[in-house]
Amino acid sequence: MRSSFLFLIGLLLAAFLSSCATAPNVTFEDYFNSAGTKYANSDFSGAIADLDRAIALRPGYAIAYNERSRAKQANSDFDGAISDADKALELDPNFALAYSNRANAREDKGDHDGAIADYDTAIQLNPSEVSAYNNRARSKYAKGDYNGTIADCDKAIELKPDYAPAYINRGSAKEAKGDPDGAIADADKGLELNPGIAVGYNNRGLAKEDKGDLDGAIADCDTAIELKPDYAYAYNNRGIAESGKGDLDGAFADYNKAISLNPDYAHAYIGRGVAKCSQGDFRGAITDYNKSIDLNKDKADYARFYLNLTLRRLHRDDGPAELASAVAKWTDGWPKTVGLYLTRTLTESGFLAQAGQGDAKTVREHQCEAFYYAGMIHFLANEPTVARGLFEKCLATNVTNFSEFDLARAELGRLPDPH
Repeated sequence: MRSSFLFLIGLLLAAFLSSCATAPNVTFEDYFNSAGTKYANSDFSGAIADLDRAIALRPGYAIAYNERSRAKQANSDFDGAISDADKALELDPNFALAYSNRANAREDKGDHDGAIADYDTAIQLNPSEVSAYNNRARSKYAKGDYNGTIADCDKAIELKPDYAPAYINRGSAKEAKGDPDGAIADADKGLELNPGIAVGYNNRGLAKEDKGDLDGAIADCDTAIELKPDYAYAYNNRGIAESGKGDLDGAFADYNKAISLNPDYAHAYIGRGVAKCSQGDFRGAITDYNKSIDLNKDKADYARFYLNLTLRRLHRDDGPAELASAVAKWTDGWPKTVGLYLTRTLTESGFLAQAGQGDAKTVREHQCEAFYYAGMIHFLANEPTVARGLFEKCLATNVTNFSEFDLARAELGRLPDPH
């Protein structure tokens, strides 16, 4: 027994010495380069592990922290990404890319102002960094600064005329400013340069919806979903177009898919609630409107409008919509005008007069909404003839991508034939 045991120890020792003799001497560069390969193959956890080892070998190397920051951001660890960018900047205060990476993580956390401040510094340090302008444009868009978005995209395009993301982002800002033709032109250019950008098709689809081209919108959303099957926004936007065409079954399927992909997607619950209301499932609609409000209490203006009216049509207390208290906190603007009308603070004549103010596109959209809401007030007052006339005026605006258009069409279908 003793001789066998010693023999076994000898074999293990020989194997260990052999492995030590043949194992490669893994260097900082090996781990760093391996991390780059893994990042390129979307193995972000593997990249982080390799960068951990690289940093252990060379803890004062700012670039390694910056690269780990990028990998953590890609892995949705935004706090970790910010912490690593902080360390990179501690080691090298003039490291422009570290400011950009920290800005990206801050933007993903919803800190638009913090992101813009970091992009500003990155651009100061490196005025030719195209992505910093484009990404700052994204943060400005999130804050509603569409002119600033366009200016930053213009600069990115000036520096790199074939930079597709800047065209896509500029198109989004043009759409938000009420220029769907400009939005489509920019999306066309961006997709010509890079046909694989799913968001480009989604955004072009939105602009087509705005112009009433629902078939074109659906086709673009189809392509966006083909490129990115987990793209909740594209399913939601396709649902809007399908609802506008009267395809409620298709809209239901897409809203359901959007919600399954993103259970916190407040707008998808509104869309599904409108579709349920259009089919006469008012209690189901109330559930979806309430869910949307719970998810987005500060911006749940239209969900509160729809909930208020649906509760009133069922002769239920409209208090749960909390419309009056919410309207009192809103800043002046069209949603507040609608809220004041629905809470009986603004007369119908005053409401319709305000709907008629502005440029042609704004007037058409506001009148689409105003005719529907006024029609519902008359419907609730048991005045079907007046309600019918207002619902017909709503449809005459042909704003097919608005929920009010869908709801007015449904109400007309439920009203008794006047003849």
